[in-house]
Amino acid sequence: MVARAQALAQGLRTFRPHDDLPSALWETAYLLQQSADADRPLAERLRILGLMATTLDQFFAEEIPAWQEHAIHDPGAAQQLQLLPVQIASIMRRSSALLRNEILPRLTEDEAIHICPPSALDEVAIQWVRRFFQRRVYPLLTPLAVDPGHPFPFISSFSLNLLVELHSDEYDGWDASNYARIKVPRLLPRFIPIPADDGDVEAARKRCYLQSEELLRFFLPDLFPGLTVTGAYLFRVIRAAEPQQSKSNPLQRRSRQQELSLPVVRLDVEPSMPADLFDWLVDHLDVPAHLCYRMPEQIGELQLVELANLLDGIDHGAAANPWLTLP
Repeated sequence: MVARAQALAQGLRTFRPHDDLPSALWETAYLLQQSADADRPLAERLRILGLMATTLDQFFAEEIPAWQEHAIHDPGAAQQLQLLPVQIASIMRRSSALLRNEILPRLTEDEAIHICPPSALDEVAIQWVRRFFQRRVYPLLTPLAVDPGHPFPFISSFSLNLLVELHSDEYDGWDASNYARIKVPRLLPRFIPIPADDGDVEAARKRCYLQSEELLRFFLPDLFPGLTVTGAYLFRVIRAAEPQQSKSNPLQRRSRQQELSLPVVRLDVEPSMPADLFDWLVDHLDVPAHLCYRMPEQIGELQLVELANLLDGIDHGAAANPWLTLP
């Protein structure tokens, strides 16, 4: 493994992309290329793809603010900034297609690991999931209303969130544009193992995992009694990294105002988010249109390392789960 990591680093030193990518994205393009190598072990490909997503996130957080500043006075930088959305979208499409068409199918076929939606679970498994949600997940959630009486909440960088549309026929004057934001808790594993029935040999071989964000989406009606959930859409923001002078003293705690002053430099949303809701979110986050992306697949691919851990037998989610038996 060490030798392969060294070879990966060595290859980066000599890598030159065929297309006209800015040098700040060469590492991202190289890692995407290497993750497509079918001769690599599947866990290694997942880790490389997750590392690629991390480098892309860092590019937005650390490079984009400087690019925007240079573009004010440099026409060349302004032109490069205009080309960036097409280049980034191409990288995202290729990584999503690789994940959807090659890696996840191999994960199912070769390793019997299935990423299951809640709708695919049987009634017994649903009972377990409901108990898990009530005991482990519900206490971690803090839904925040967004309506005329509640301002738009601060969205922390790299957090995964659900924007929930709510409706009620019981309250007079209920505004159709009332929403709530729910943050997917970082304490949850991204992939939650669903225990199999010990008496079912086939089910015992098949390892089923439920994504934490889909678990939340499934139980949204429990979080808003008396209201109708008319839609729920994932989104994630990346804020500009702190200035270097702010990093010089890591023990100095940032003030709330300092956190709020860091601009959003990237917004990822699900492709299913309606256009009017997308525009509403962009407006409230004050993010330029060229830094907004409708993600074709996974939001937050850097957490794919958790899937690699499953392949390597490192299952932190199972180790921390005291309810790994079905009712």
